[in-house]
Parts: sequence; C-alpha cells; structure tokens
Amino acid sequence: MRRELTDALAPDTAFAEAGNIWEVLQQAPQCGVVMLAAPLTDVSARTLTELLGRRHPWLPIVVLDPPDAEAQTGPMSV
Repeated sequence: MRRELTDALAPDTAFAEAGNIWEVLQQAPQCGVVMLAAPLTDVSARTLTELLGRRHPWLPIVVLDPPDAEAQTGPMSV
C-alpha cells in the first residue's frame, strides 16, 4: 500500500506509521490526512474515525479496508 501511495503522491509527501491508537491520536494534528490502511486493534475504524472527526473536524480520514475487516486485528498507518 505504501509503495502505491508513494508512486501516486507528490515526491515530497511524508509518511508516518502508527501501531497503536494513542499514536494515531498523538500524530493526527500534524497530519494532512489520516489513512487507516489495516484492521485496527482495540477499536473499530468507525469509532476511531468518529473520535478523530470530533477532535480534528478539518482532518480528512480515509479507511482503506472493507467494512467486514473491522473485526480483524493488525497495525494501522497514519
């Protein structure tokens, strides 16, 4: 996924990855967009999206996994 994004986006695009929900919440204010690219642990993508939307209403959030993937676990990207 990251390789495809690197190829598609501007060369100066910076990426950061987070493995925990708290890291996403900490890094989000400095991001131009949050992409949830893997199933999440501890919280559903919908819940995290709603939380980020309340804290940072200007921040675009993209969920790249299908809705049925929310029950699985794994790392996430920011």
